[in-house]
Parts: sequence; structure tokens; C-alpha cells
Amino acid sequence: MTTTERDETSVTVTSVAPALIGALHRAAKRVTDRGDTCIGTEDLLLAILEAGPLSALEVWWPREGTPPIQRGMINDFDPSAPQRALTFDELKTLVAQIIPTPNNDEHGPSRPVTVNYELSGPKCRAIPDGDRTAALTGQPRRAQP
Repeated sequence: MTTTERDETSVTVTSVAPALIGALHRAAKRVTDRGDTCIGTEDLLLAILEAGPLSALEVWWPREGTPPIQRGMINDFDPSAPQRALTFDELKTLVAQIIPTPNNDEHGPSRPVTVNYELSGPKCRAIPDGDRTAALTGQPRRAQP
């Protein structure tokens, strides 16, 4: 008789933006609708990109023949204007530019951001710190002593 060890994960995150909660819900629905049982980074990325009516990335995306949107300025935004093609490095730069500045006033979360997780199972070893090699190859990486 063969026993299969299943992966189990649980994550608790404090001080997140409401939009992130919405993105997690959209990703969970997409995963459930396709009959899967695990949200991946790809699911979350797609949920962020599909936020409606316009995602933040879509609003900030450079348009052909128009100056880039700038934070702190009134910008004329025409969502029907053709989008400019971006390289992967330009996309990463764009995303870095649209991250809001720190909220140091009396509004916003009352405590710092924390991420707590519990993992078990053969494919969960050493992945939380960002090492996707084990997940992509299906080979768990041994934890460092």
C-alpha cells in the first residue's frame, strides 16, 4: 500500500491593503473554478492584472504619444489610447514607480506588516524565502543546518 504525503500551507498576513484582499479572493475563485486547490504566484498576478474596472497597472501603463503619468500631478488619462510596448525591465520599473509612498500619518494600518506561515509536505521545504527552484523542478531542497 502506498501513502501519499500532501502539501499543507497556511499564511496569515497583517496590515495589507484592501485591494490585495480583493486580489486574493479573485485568485482563490479562479483556482476553485478550475478545480485546483492551491493559489500560486501566477494566479495572484493574473488576479491583480484583471482588477476592474481598471487595474492600477492598466491606469499607469504608458500610452503611445502621451507623457507618462506622474504621481502628485493631475494627469489626463485616456484608457482608449494605444498602450506602449514595454520590455520586462521597463515593466518592473513601472511597477516600482506606482508603489505608494509610506503612509506616515494617522491613517492606515496600526501595526507593521508581518507574514506568518506554516508548511508541511514534500514540495514545501525551503520555498517561503523565495526559492522557487524546488517548486519548479518538483525536487524539494534540503533545509540548511
